[in-house]
Parts: sequence; structure tokens; C-alpha cells
Amino acid sequence: MHEDNTAFVRFLKQCRRNPACRFDSISSFLVTPIQRIPRYILFLQDYAKCAPEDPVLKGELALALLEMQKLASVLNESKRASENIQAMLARTYQTRGGRRAILTSIAHSHSLTHSLGVDGCSI
Repeated sequence: MHEDNTAFVRFLKQCRRNPACRFDSISSFLVTPIQRIPRYILFLQDYAKCAPEDPVLKGELALALLEMQKLASVLNESKRASENIQAMLARTYQTRGGRRAILTSIAHSHSLTHSLGVDGCSI
């Protein structure tokens, strides 16, 4: 496994030196798709202002804009939830003794949601 990590680190360094790659870190590639959603929203808003006066087209643009806004909202809520979980896990790790406490906390949360009859909840 360590050799795999070393090879991957070497690969990333080669990519950084290659001007065709144009990235600072691997995380920049992970963030880019999420950043596209607000750009799509702006594009749809601008296009709707300039689009021909076709009621069908205007309706489709309005629907596409609404769906992109819903998606952005879901992504933002997911990001907030993820950040809250990370903060909770960090506090648990610091105050209750590390990894074992985190695993116990997760197991307790899972059994609690199950006992309350909350279906479809995955932790």
C-alpha cells in the first residue's frame, strides 16, 4: 500500500509540473463539478433574458432553472450536514478518547435511529 501511495504522489508531482494539467491540487478537480451548478444557474438566468419569445422555450428554461436551484439547495444542505458530522466526530475524538469513541458513537446513533423506526437512514 505504501508503494502505491508513493507512486500516486509521484504522479501528482508530475502533473503539477506539466503545464497542460493546469491544477494546483487533486482537490481542485473534486470541487470543480460542484462549482458548475451556480455557473449553470447564472447561464440559464442570462439566457432566459436573451431567449426568443417562445413560450415553450421560456417554460423549459424556467423549469431547468428551477431544477438547478433545487440541486444547488440539496448540495448546500448536504455540505452543511457533512461539515456538522465532521465537527461532531472531531469533538468526540478529542473529548472521548479517539477512534473507539467515534465508532461507539456512530453505532449508538445507528441503533437509536433503528429503534425509533426511522427507515432509510444510513450512517
